[in-house]
Amino acid sequence: GQVPVSGFMHGKGNHPDWHNPITFQTNFPKPTTFDVAVDTVSGYGGAQLVIDLDSSRYLTRDFPDADGSEKTDTLTQYKGVYSVTVPAGKHTLVVRNLGKDWFSATYRFRDAGIRTKPPLISWATVGDQIAMAWVRVEDRTWRRVCALKEQIPAAPASNFVLPGLASGMWTVQLWDTWKGEVVREQDVKVGIDGFLKVGLPIIETDLAIKAIRKEKV
Repeated sequence: GQVPVSGFMHGKGNHPDWHNPITFQTNFPKPTTFDVAVDTVSGYGGAQLVIDLDSSRYLTRDFPDADGSEKTDTLTQYKGVYSVTVPAGKHTLVVRNLGKDWFSATYRFRDAGIRTKPPLISWATVGDQIAMAWVRVEDRTWRRVCALKEQIPAAPASNFVLPGLASGMWTVQLWDTWKGEVVREQDVKVGIDGFLKVGLPIIETDLAIKAIRKEKV
């Protein structure tokens, strides 16, 4: 079965028996960016991020602890995303910590697949007379925006399809959730298939959709 990846990568100094490199076997159809999003670093000796590609050293980043083991407060100044480009085809990528103590991180292959839908994610609830949905940019997570301070690209204009509605005319409102105001309102006909189809504008953050049933057909 699959084994979850640890959020902590231990070095070879303080606890050599906890040293836990991670190996990724890749076979992408195109060059792909691999991100190591470092969060915190041990204040008891620091750490060192090392990434090897096909047994060759690709990236080394030192996270030194200036006072050694004198003061053990967790270090936050090294927080950030450290990236490498993995070529297309079969390759072996190894991430390890050759420093004294641990760092915490998450790992991501960015845009590794071929996207077949807009970079959006949504939740919805449908009733007899009212349907509501919330749509946000897929990559706009709390960690990436607030913790890592990343700039997330806006999602392009797209189409939103919501199933399960009663046939008839519905008034659809698009809400700017940051300003608390309606940015667009239109009447949309839902056929006997029960699908509500609405065009969405460019979305930088998120958008709410409220549909109110007007009449039967």
